[in-house]
Amino acid sequence: MKGYVTDANAASFLGLVNDAQTLAQLNLFLEIAEQAVDAYCFTEFQRSANTAIDIVGNDTSVLFFTRPFTGSTLTVAEYDSSGTKVSDILATTYRVHPVTPRKGYRTYIERLDGGVFSSMYTYKLTGDWGFTTIPSSIQLATALTVKHLFSLRTQDDLVKSEFLQGRSIETYELDSSTVAPVPAAAK
Repeated sequence: MKGYVTDANAASFLGLVNDAQTLAQLNLFLEIAEQAVDAYCFTEFQRSANTAIDIVGNDTSVLFFTRPFTGSTLTVAEYDSSGTKVSDILATTYRVHPVTPRKGYRTYIERLDGGVFSSMYTYKLTGDWGFTTIPSSIQLATALTVKHLFSLRTQDDLVKSEFLQGRSIETYELDSSTVAPVPAAAK
């Protein structure tokens, strides 16, 4: 689990009894809810200090992050398709954008030297990603998704199938690899 909400806080929020079976179900639903929140927001909020992420170049002067950059130092290196390091990109040749009061994190880098991030290369960006304290809106979204997952269990012991555009997709059982759809009211 990523720790967006602790199991104790979620159990308290949901008014759950403190037994082994309920806590096991809660931990499973927390893991599913964290994956659903990440998928819905197209990012991960978990803190990862001094971690490298790989982004494929796009032949433009801008690379967008898939995770919120919350550190102060970012290093960028260029790698070819075989995984061999081609070069380090000097910090003076790019700028990290923007820090907005509303978001509080950086979302992309821009080349200042007139160069582009070539699609022939993968760029390894090393820095601090995610938040030391998960934003309250993410905690609430996770808790509400867990609440929704528990309500599914009370409606029917297992989710039997999922429908997409009116057609049955598949029969399955909820587990940590299954992300339940976010209800329309939560969007």
